[in-house]
Amino acid sequence: MSEQGTNIDHIASLKHEIKNFPFEPGVYLMRDSNGTIIYIGKAKRLRNRVSSYFSKSAPYKVSFILRSLHTISYIVTSNEYEALLLENNLIKKHQPRFNVFLKDGKSYPVIRITAEEYPRVFKTRNIVKDGSDYFGPYPNVDALNKYLEILWKTVPLRRCKKIKPRTSPCLYYHIGRCAAVCAQKITNDEYLARVSMIKKLLRGSSGGYERMLEQKMKEAADGLKFEQAMEYRNALQSIKSLLIEQRIEDFNTACRDYLAYVEEDDKGACVILHMQGGKLDETYQYIVTNSIDDTDDVIMQCIMQHYDGARDVPEYVYTHKKLGNNDMIIQWFQQEHGKKVSIGLPKDGQDARLVHMAINNAWGEIRKVRTDIGTKSDLIVLQEILDLPGPPQVVEGFDIAHIGGKHTVGAMVSVIEGNVDSSKHRLFSLRSIEDGKPNDVASIKECVIRRYTRLKNEQKKLPDLIVIDGGIAQLRAALDGLHILELDIPLVAIAKREERLYTPASKVGIKLREGHPALRVVQKVRDEAHRFATKARARRQHKDVGAGFLLSIPNIGKKRAEKILREFKRLSATLEISPEILAKTLGISTDTAVTMQEKIKEHLNNSSFEGK
Repeated sequence: MSEQGTNIDHIASLKHEIKNFPFEPGVYLMRDSNGTIIYIGKAKRLRNRVSSYFSKSAPYKVSFILRSLHTISYIVTSNEYEALLLENNLIKKHQPRFNVFLKDGKSYPVIRITAEEYPRVFKTRNIVKDGSDYFGPYPNVDALNKYLEILWKTVPLRRCKKIKPRTSPCLYYHIGRCAAVCAQKITNDEYLARVSMIKKLLRGSSGGYERMLEQKMKEAADGLKFEQAMEYRNALQSIKSLLIEQRIEDFNTACRDYLAYVEEDDKGACVILHMQGGKLDETYQYIVTNSIDDTDDVIMQCIMQHYDGARDVPEYVYTHKKLGNNDMIIQWFQQEHGKKVSIGLPKDGQDARLVHMAINNAWGEIRKVRTDIGTKSDLIVLQEILDLPGPPQVVEGFDIAHIGGKHTVGAMVSVIEGNVDSSKHRLFSLRSIEDGKPNDVASIKECVIRRYTRLKNEQKKLPDLIVIDGGIAQLRAALDGLHILELDIPLVAIAKREERLYTPASKVGIKLREGHPALRVVQKVRDEAHRFATKARARRQHKDVGAGFLLSIPNIGKKRAEKILREFKRLSATLEISPEILAKTLGISTDTAVTMQEKIKEHLNNSSFEGK
């Protein structure tokens, strides 16, 4: 009998067994063939709840647990609340893979002003209780980055973590990006006056600063410096955006939390906004994956896990929907924390606005999670499509990048359990091809041989799947490389034009619908490999072209050219300072610096290579 037929028979046997389950409340435990608990649930009526998993109306995500399900047992309790407590304790003890576990999303960044003699101002996600001042949080990270960039330009402070006395200031001072505390170019009183102005700005008193930026924008436009004027305009827009985010405050001093939970397919996101003293004090973001519970039960688990421990318990928790298990949650707060907590829908417009804000942020978390390569369920689907022995927990992807055969780079990226692990990414300087003669097929073969020769020699774990950016020719090249090493690793190639998947067993390829989970995983691995390869190629091109050009300038030798490329990430950056400062920075004469800037300007006007 086939494996599928055996599974159908087993499910039928479980359905028959469930008919003898009691109608009392309790907790049920689902185990796989190894006896490992994979899911724990509670029920008001055990037989009805467990039977629902086998009905035709069961959610699609339930099918993932049924594939692994082998046995179901139960524990009868006196009432549903007792079942809730038992379920919570058993989940914490066994941590079944299909239960709700709150995975912290990245917290929103804040601006930190350090408690030092000469304070620093920078963006961080970590709160250190050392007397530093914090402003935020700021959900709009792009606006925050633009804001800080213009702040550093217009109100320069120190950039270094430690102040080391210097006889002359660094390059940042000369381009107006540092106060040069190290070289005593500013007094402590003058420095603290700048910090005070920044604090006023962050507290909402932005009028004077905005007027200053408007004046600078006008001066830049009048002087036909339109790019600079645009920077000031963007800074003004960023300031207004951030100030709107910070005006989340009212005169209600009660401790309140605003909770929203949203889900899409097998992913859910829970966001909690914490109001303390009339101000938005903290935000919490959690990711929920592979849960088969209904929404009310997921929210209950989110609440119990979030408030489990010494966290501040609010007087009110406002939610975006009316929960059917409110009474049990209130009872749990009373028993666990000895505090009466009101839970329900928003009372007025301000509360409703904050709940709506929590909902929007929860959807934002879902969008961020979607940038992951794939979830467990996506990997299971990919396993079935490619007929793999198991879900591909470790996936490695390869791509080749070059321009007309020059500056060729081979790249390998690593994806572990659906998440990009950039620490394991690798680049290859290719040896088997001639510069100027592109050969992606030979390049792929070389990269595969070099990568897995090393893993084989070092007896390290091989990947569960290799993704190749290309078509049948690139797939065969990778396969030849593995045959030489006598390795058997599953392979799939993805051709860009039709987005068709090719495997050694499929000559015509596999065409999946757009958005298919398996296709999405392979595409994202391919895209990460392409991004990594292209970025490395651009760096190499910039270095090669830049070094060759610099060597053509009189009095610029190999060592000096290397120093220029090391000091200035872009050649155009050498034009942003005066010839005198450039001369001091590089240790060259002013005349050589003038000649160098003239030639670089002419070169960039006639060049189109990336990274200039």
